[in-house]
This record gives sequence, structure tokens and C-alpha cells, in this order.
Amino acid sequence: MTNEIDLALTYGGYTSLDRVYLTRQLQGLSRVEQLKIITPPPSVVNAYFAEHYQKTSPKAACDYLLELSTALDLFEPYPSFAAEDKPFVRLNLSGRAFGFAFVNAQGLATVFAEDEGEVVDLTLLELAELFPHLVVYREGDRIYLDTLSWEEEGAEPLTCDGAFLTTGHRLTDGTVKLSSYNRQELLDVASQLSGKQVFGYTQRQSLIYVLES
Repeated sequence: MTNEIDLALTYGGYTSLDRVYLTRQLQGLSRVEQLKIITPPPSVVNAYFAEHYQKTSPKAACDYLLELSTALDLFEPYPSFAAEDKPFVRLNLSGRAFGFAFVNAQGLATVFAEDEGEVVDLTLLELAELFPHLVVYREGDRIYLDTLSWEEEGAEPLTCDGAFLTTGHRLTDGTVKLSSYNRQELLDVASQLSGKQVFGYTQRQSLIYVLES
């Protein structure tokens, strides 16, 4: 039980003054039941996440959530608003409510809408801008964020017909990288290419990587 008490003091918002109380509350419970007691509520998780995001960086906020999720086993393969068994972070994208949670300890995250409306690519670009250290992609009907990267040394310039704010490059593995200061123009250019799209953001530009199919 000592480990669970240490977790509660580190992540659950408890202090050393609560040690005796925690010992009595956790006594005789299974580990799953103990984790439910010491896991902070969604309001606390969201407050700490926002504080890290605003005062340090988006990466620091994600590092906090990943560390918390690993320590308290908060990973959910298919989290949802309807069945919030474990806390997740709330996001507002294009005026709609979304949830953000990590799927595993390797840093794979997922984002899911509260309603059943279609999630358009403009929203995914907005999401990529919120978390510029990650990339965003679809896998079936799910949205994921990960730390994928591509080797860009030796990339060849591509001509993007009709584009004024969008540039393109073909990477050595065949992936096409498009970058632009205009999201809609970027999507229009990307729609002319076939292949899986991965969304990113860097240096005030939205990115789309089109993977060779």
C-alpha cells in the first residue's frame, strides 16, 4: 500500500498530513479500487494541464498528462464523454467540445468529439496548432496524435499549381510535405494528392504530410 500512498501524495492532491487518513481509506481495497480513490478528478487534471500549457508549453502539459496516466493507469483505448471512467482533458475546437487522452505509455494520444458530428480537416489543423510537438492523423474513425517525424534532408521542391502561400517538397521516402500560412489553401493543394494525410504545425505554418500510398 505504501506505493499507492506515495502516488496519492505525488499526483492525487494529497499532502503528508493525509497519510494516516489514506492508509485507513485504502486498507483492504484492491489496487484498482485504490487507484480510483487517489486519482484526482477531471477538474483538477484539467486545471493542472492548462497551467502547464499556459505557463510552460504544450509539450510540458502533455508530459504532465502522460506521466499522470502512466502512474495512475489512466490509459483508455476508446475514451468517451458518455463513459468517463477515467479523467481526460477537455478541448474546444471550432466551437465543439473534444476530449484528449493518452492511449498508451509510448505517448500515443487520441482526441474524440462529444457529439457525433463529422470532424473536418480544418479542425485537425487547428488541433495540430494546439500541439505543435505532435502530429495528427486519422485511423479509421479515430483521431490520433503521435511524435512521428520524417527525414527531410535532401527533400526536393515541388510546384504547387495555383498556390500563393503553400510550398511543397518531396522527401527521400516519397512522402510529400506541404506547408502554408493559409489552412484552406493547404487543404485544397493536399486534396489533389492521393495518400494518407498527417497534419502538423511549425513556425507559424500548418503542415500536411501526404504519405505515399
